[in-house]
Amino acid sequence: MLLCCPLEERSIWQSWLIGLKRTYLFPLLVLGIAELVLYLAGLDDTGWWRGEGVWSAAFAAGLVLLITDSYAVSWMGIWQGVSSRNSTRACLNSMGQVLFAPGAVTFALLGLAGLLGGPSNIPFGVLLAAWFVLSLATDLAACGYVMLKLNEEFRTVIADATGSGGKLRSWRAERRTRKRVAARLRFAKVQSGRW
Repeated sequence: MLLCCPLEERSIWQSWLIGLKRTYLFPLLVLGIAELVLYLAGLDDTGWWRGEGVWSAAFAAGLVLLITDSYAVSWMGIWQGVSSRNSTRACLNSMGQVLFAPGAVTFALLGLAGLLGGPSNIPFGVLLAAWFVLSLATDLAACGYVMLKLNEEFRTVIADATGSGGKLRSWRAERRTRKRVAARLRFAKVQSGRW
């Protein structure tokens, strides 16, 4: 019924994003501020990083990825919510594609490094950079993919998901068939001279 309104599709999903922002922005800000306070407390020489820049960089990368992953999961969640059969599948697909895939690839690279000569040969900073770059690239790719899909296929996916897509197609097919039959009858009447 929402698609019958004189709203653009863009207005519909932007409203969903605004609703998500209203719901989750404050908890994300609290979590981000807590993480930032812990990060700044650990930077001191007497802090828990003990002057090691790699752990400090890991914490900073986690803070940046908290923001980008949240944004990407919200977009992917909208698309999966529209295109998946149920909410469980939509949730698992969204989290799997945005959050779990980069970690799995990073662990696969770590396993490959172990097979090729041991993970001790690869510095922790390199693995951290690989995880960060893969996660950031996944977030950007997911947002771009979903934005394109929503712009191009929103109405089609909604119609198919609600079951009215098949009805719409069958109605159009019936209409075309009726038009063809009527045209054949007119042609037959013209040929017989009764027209």
